[in-house]
Amino acid sequence: MPKNIYGDPEKVAKEVTEKEFETSKRVVDEALEHGLKLINEAYEKALREAETQLRSEISRAEEQLKSVVSSLELEVKSEVTALKTKYLEEAMKKALSQIGEVKNSKAYENYLVKVLTRLNEEDYPQLVVYTSEDDVSKVQAIISRLGLHKLVVSTRPVDILGGVIAETPDKSVRLDFSLDLLIKINEHRLLGAASRVLFPTS
Repeated sequence: MPKNIYGDPEKVAKEVTEKEFETSKRVVDEALEHGLKLINEAYEKALREAETQLRSEISRAEEQLKSVVSSLELEVKSEVTALKTKYLEEAMKKALSQIGEVKNSKAYENYLVKVLTRLNEEDYPQLVVYTSEDDVSKVQAIISRLGLHKLVVSTRPVDILGGVIAETPDKSVRLDFSLDLLIKINEHRLLGAASRVLFPTS
């Protein structure tokens, strides 16, 4: 049912306008407040998502960086190991190249005496002794001097650094007292000693 308004038309119109303005203002304010709330919620949500994504990307980047660093560390260690191995091998080669000086020493002659004496005591009627070309005359002289009658020196030299290898005539038994075998047996210890000299802080 229509509402009847009485009184001064201008005053009534003004009151209506003011009431309508207040109502409109309240609606606008509420709408604005609601809109701002929605915008703020959306912003906070976007911020949280962005932060989560950023953290995830940082985490991935850190993992990738760790992987790169680990790979580089492994590569460096591998290179260092390769260089150490190279220098150790060169040191061993240099040491072996000077074996001639060792073979001219009294200690080496004493080694041959002990080895040949032991071979002569073995329970075999005869042993053929093989040695390097430069040791043939030396080994013959020791056998002759000590009267080691079970030992016969082969005139066919073998390719060894030094020492001797003895075999029964039928080659069923082989006794290796070569410097080559001694070096091979002690290779790990020799390399360790060389490493401590070359890389004392490793």
